[in-house]
Amino acid sequence: MDTFVYKRGMLAPQNMARMTCPVFPLDVEVRTCFRVHDLFMKGKPHPKRAGCNACMAAGKCPARLMVQESIRAPRPVYFSETPAMVTLSDDILEDVGCIVVSSKMINQFGCTSKEVAFIEAATTPRHEVAKTKRRRGAVQAPKSTLTPRPAHDDAPAAAETGDMAAAVTAAAVHMKEAS
Repeated sequence: MDTFVYKRGMLAPQNMARMTCPVFPLDVEVRTCFRVHDLFMKGKPHPKRAGCNACMAAGKCPARLMVQESIRAPRPVYFSETPAMVTLSDDILEDVGCIVVSSKMINQFGCTSKEVAFIEAATTPRHEVAKTKRRRGAVQAPKSTLTPRPAHDDAPAAAETGDMAAAVTAAAVHMKEAS
């Protein structure tokens, strides 16, 4: 068992947090999802969770992103000692929604037609995800931190000091700005 995940309480028997899976419309125990994820990462896919295994192989299962989010958090995010529903962050839902599970993955793990229908229904086109991120303000244009150079000419000052490389560079910059 992954000691980090266990120490954070996600796999602990005391974890009674539940969530609604964004792929399969089920209320599931978070620790069960983490256990299935832990087994998958160890190369031992859960024999009764073909749809989950296919989603994990494609990166569509939110468990990996939940573990990453919990690593960065100062306290366990998906942990509750009392039965409680936890919600996934919008970033996780958007990242999971746009991933397409290939037919190769579906065939490899032997998904049922019902599981395939749920997986396909849970896929959001990438352009739809980009629209929602723009609306939320997550995608912003970078702000320029460049300031204009002073107008004075440093070539004579550099030449007086004897630093010819600085003098040639300053003269080249001055010539470029003049044209």
